[in-house]
Order: sequence, then structure tokens, then C-alpha cells
Amino acid sequence: MKRVSLKSTNSGGGSTPNKGRKGRLQKTMSKGGFSIMKMLKQKALVESYRQLFDLFDRNKDGSISVDELGHVFRIHLGKSLSETDLSKIIEQVDVDKSKTIEFSEFLTLMASETWSEIEKGEIIKAFAVFDRNKDGYVDADELRHALCSYGEAMSKEEADELLAIVDLDKNGLIDYNEFKQMMSGETAGDCNQQ
Repeated sequence: MKRVSLKSTNSGGGSTPNKGRKGRLQKTMSKGGFSIMKMLKQKALVESYRQLFDLFDRNKDGSISVDELGHVFRIHLGKSLSETDLSKIIEQVDVDKSKTIEFSEFLTLMASETWSEIEKGEIIKAFAVFDRNKDGYVDADELRHALCSYGEAMSKEEADELLAIVDLDKNGLIDYNEFKQMMSGETAGDCNQQ
């Protein structure tokens, strides 16, 4: 890895800040797609996965067993998976063949297609709760009411702002793709889209 000096010496022998160092430092750090923001986002994501791992690891032994994985699916995700299905999930990422998931293996699980399918199933179930007449749409007024009434309730203004971002075609109905974007946070930071 190339080291970057943040000081340069002038002709008088003293140390002065290098006027061009910021540009060179940014250029050096952005090689290969690396950036400070990307690194910070990845660090925050890994930390959130660490917290989730700790939730799964009920006995705090540094690994997730079949029983611990099953508990989380039942209690936190509302899914009851067979021991065989749980073992298959573990086997997909269990590099050291310990029949448990250590944190590095857990990171692999979070990035896997299996986990994506689990999340997709949860979003589909949530959409079905709101799509009462099963026409493939959620009425924005009903969703606004739910956002303002349940869980960490939003103010009416916050709900309206979110719905304005999510309802891409502005028809007052939220289709599955719009709902999925809202639930997965794909619209986060997109408040200027109106």
C-alpha cells in the first residue's frame, strides 16, 4: 500500500502544509473505487450486522447454532423453519464445518441469495397485510394511517413526505415495487424527488 506524506519541506528546511496534498490524498484514496464514505458506510453496515449477530447468538459463545437460528426465525421473523432447513442455511456458509455460524460466516449469509429471498418473503407478507382487496395495490390513505398509528408512529407530515417519494406515478396507490422500495430503504435520501 502506498504511504502518503501529509507534510512537505520548503526550501528553508521548515515543515509547511502541502497545498496540493488534499488532491493527491483524495486521488490516492479513491484508487480502485475506495472512498472514505464507502468505507464508513461499510463499517456501519458491519456494525449493524454485528448487532444482529449478537441478537442471534443467545448464549454469547461467538457462534449461532441451529437452535439459535430457529429461535430468531420464529420470534423475530415469524417463520418456523424445520431443523433440516435451518441446517441447510448454516451449511451454505459454514466454512469451518463446525455446524454453527461464526461472525465472518454470518457476514457471508447476510450477502447471500438465501437471505435476500428471506427478506423478499417478509416484504411480500407485509404487502399482503395492506393489500386488503388483493388487487396488487395499497391505498396511500390506508398506508398513511398505518404509518401514523403503529410501531414508531410518524407524524402526518412525515408520512405524506414518504408517500410522495414512494408513490412514483402519483396515482394515490402504492404497487408492490413502490412498497418494496419503501420497505428496503431504496428511496432513503431521495427526498428531492417529487
